[in-house]
Amino acid sequence: PREFVKMGNLTYFTADDGIAGRELWKTDGTVAGTQRVADIFVGATGSNPSNLIVVTAEPGVHTLFFIAQEDNQGRQLFKLENTANAIPWRLTYISNSLTYGSVSNLTDVNGRLHFTAPGTGLPNLPMCIYRVSISRLSAIPISGTNFAGNLVAMGSTLFFTVGLESEPGAPALCKFVNNALFTIRIFPLIPNGEYPIPQQLTVIGTRLFFTAADASRGRELWVTNAAATTASRISDIIAGTGSAGIKNMVNFNGVLHFTAASGLSTGDRIFKTNAGLTDVVTTGGNMQNANNLAAAGTQLFFTMSPQIGGPQLCRLLGAGTVLLQTFPLIPGGEYPIPQKLTPVGNGIFFTAASANEGRELWKSNGSTTQLVSDIRAGLGNANILEIRLSGQDLFLSANDLTAGQEPWRLANATALQGDGTDERTEISETIVTPASVALEIKVYPNPAVNFVNVDLPQNDLTGTLSILSASGQTVRSMQSSEGQTSIQMDVQDLPKGVYLVRWVQSDEQVVLKKLLVQ
Repeated sequence: PREFVKMGNLTYFTADDGIAGRELWKTDGTVAGTQRVADIFVGATGSNPSNLIVVTAEPGVHTLFFIAQEDNQGRQLFKLENTANAIPWRLTYISNSLTYGSVSNLTDVNGRLHFTAPGTGLPNLPMCIYRVSISRLSAIPISGTNFAGNLVAMGSTLFFTVGLESEPGAPALCKFVNNALFTIRIFPLIPNGEYPIPQQLTVIGTRLFFTAADASRGRELWVTNAAATTASRISDIIAGTGSAGIKNMVNFNGVLHFTAASGLSTGDRIFKTNAGLTDVVTTGGNMQNANNLAAAGTQLFFTMSPQIGGPQLCRLLGAGTVLLQTFPLIPGGEYPIPQKLTPVGNGIFFTAASANEGRELWKSNGSTTQLVSDIRAGLGNANILEIRLSGQDLFLSANDLTAGQEPWRLANATALQGDGTDERTEISETIVTPASVALEIKVYPNPAVNFVNVDLPQNDLTGTLSILSASGQTVRSMQSSEGQTSIQMDVQDLPKGVYLVRWVQSDEQVVLKKLLVQ
């Protein structure tokens, strides 16, 4: 189960029951009320719905849009109205050309869905912007801009980027407002440098923040607004041409917060914009490898990975940091760092690993941090692949090793942030075969200098083996074959510090190990 979204009184998601392939499902939070909506791609292949988004055109008028495939003509845009006995309907046939990709970037702009797709009949204008009609019966291109992407809305203004690294010409930040197209700023190509296209477009109030690169300052933080005709750079965290590695951009109390390289051996710190939006400043005091920012009401949660000891869950308090809980390292086990931090009210739910329960569901309200439930009892991980708030309920994709990977519901999750009694319910058994479990990987030598060996015992599936920096950036990646029991990876050119070795199998089981490079 994936992509839980609420529309009306129901929660919709995608799942594969082993009969019709991956299709669209719905639930009212009970076993009896959980069922497949339709077999869009008839047979066992599955239409593989993705990018589920609910758009409200006017009060009470909700439509679920998603991307799916009903035949061999490529992935198209579908809709499901919030009416009795509604069935998924292909909104329009955009293009069967996969040269430049298919439908993507589904974005709600004031109750109208906008998206990108190859330009029908316009071979020189790939990835145009389309808008769904008011009647929600068709979609038409509204912009002939080449290689549009990164759509984000601010009220009735649609910001987006144009450009593709493999194509000639400099990328640009643009906007579409009142049926008119404006180019805000062009970012010249950097000789022998990175592609400077704007990324991480983040709207906070009347401002749009993003990262972009230029030849003199590398990739740093920029800002513009709906009325502006240009954009300005507001940071030079790593002086000169070095890029700051900005990540985790979030809106916390109306102010942009993010993590970036500190230039220190302790790794990434938390930064925020100053009052005049002319610079950025550090906040939270001294920290080591800050990551995973999650703004929940009046609290900003994050993780730290100290160079010595176990990872930590923390929150900001003024300009300082409050340590909420340290998760002890597990001898021979995965790195226990909190993951999937999901804001719920003024607190968060997340996954973390411990020596006694494995990786399971936890919660914190900023003062008390505790295990919610040991879904897969004992040392094994519950393999929680997704956590999403749907209305007042929290929905999970988890595996208790009895029913397999199934949808779970935590009723009234917001209210449950205040006490220690939680109601969890398995709402369906759409897959009856338990998922295979990756028990463990062995990483040695650790610390490593020139290379690291990774042993994959009981490897009966293909997978991807990666090395991640402490901030989550992939620095090495290679495929593991079925039956392959050992892989060696070169680390001699990596900066000294703490890394994670991640093995993701084809059934989406994930194992993490901490690695120190010296």
